[in-house]
Amino acid sequence: MKEFAALQDMSQMPVMERLINALIVTALGMGITFIVLILLLYAIKAMSRLLNPVKAPTDLVKDQPQAKKEPLQVVSQDDEEELVAILIAAIAASSGQSQDQIKIRGYREVGNNIPLWSQAGVLETMNREIY
Repeated sequence: MKEFAALQDMSQMPVMERLINALIVTALGMGITFIVLILLLYAIKAMSRLLNPVKAPTDLVKDQPQAKKEPLQVVSQDDEEELVAILIAAIAASSGQSQDQIKIRGYREVGNNIPLWSQAGVLETMNREIY
């Protein structure tokens, strides 16, 4: 760094020296930044451990009974045809189309336990396909 003190202007320095010094300064700046970011990472991890200590799992979780799965209901052919007829009639009534123009390719039951935003998305998709 003694070279910098003696120089009045950077233009007196040869081009290669200026390039090498610029690369040294760039590497030094990037290295310091990287080291500070790593220190910040560990400081944040340490603070999160101090403020929110990890709690040991309790035995209560193991003692809870398993939820029983209900068997799937088997739909007979007559019930399925009746359901398709009801679906066609409902779509025809809401869209104003005749029942001959409507074809049901498939259907599935949508449970009430899904969030409202998901129900809205399903309705938007169905309306987009119908109209």
